[in-house]
Amino acid sequence: MRVKNNNINGLTGIVGKLCFYEVKGQLVCRGVPLSNKAKASAAQIAYRKVFASQVGIAQSVKSTLLHRVWRYTDFPLGVNSQNHFLKINKGAFGRTDRIKYPQLFIVSEGELNPALNFEIRRDGNTEVMQWDPADQNSQSSPDDRLNVVFLYNEKELKVIKTDVFRSAGIARIAIPVPDLTQQEGYVFWSSFDDKRFSPSVYWKG
Repeated sequence: MRVKNNNINGLTGIVGKLCFYEVKGQLVCRGVPLSNKAKASAAQIAYRKVFASQVGIAQSVKSTLLHRVWRYTDFPLGVNSQNHFLKINKGAFGRTDRIKYPQLFIVSEGELNPALNFEIRRDGNTEVMQWDPADQNSQSSPDDRLNVVFLYNEKELKVIKTDVFRSAGIARIAIPVPDLTQQEGYVFWSSFDDKRFSPSVYWKG
């Protein structure tokens, strides 16, 4: 709208609900558009912070887990390894900023067989893991390699890709944080070429 009042010539900017500006030397004004964006509720703001922490956990293992285990997965358009990881672990997070239910947490998926008759015991600063080495069929191989994941503070995941084969039947894994009385985490197998994986198994000991 053209402004005819000479007393306000030279005025530019927003005054109240009007915005003044010049067009070809002529002062004009228009109404400031009302914002339709609703303010986020306290609950929405809180959940965004929770989700940001969950994303942080996923990103901390992007190279050691996500890009390894799911790099050959044919996801639907718009889905990647990170949001898939967050989706399958939604129940384990329990709408919190940590892994509230570690026994439900998944760090690996695939068609390889998990360890048969898996047992674990602590020996000083080492976790001794044993399984049935004869467990070999079309969905497993004697040269499958053991992967161990330690979980600390319900948030920190330490991934160890070992050189221990399925055929060994036993592994001794140095504990990253040995001063804790109880350790927990996950194990899974990866094929020799690191292209196939087994479902992860939760352990505590």
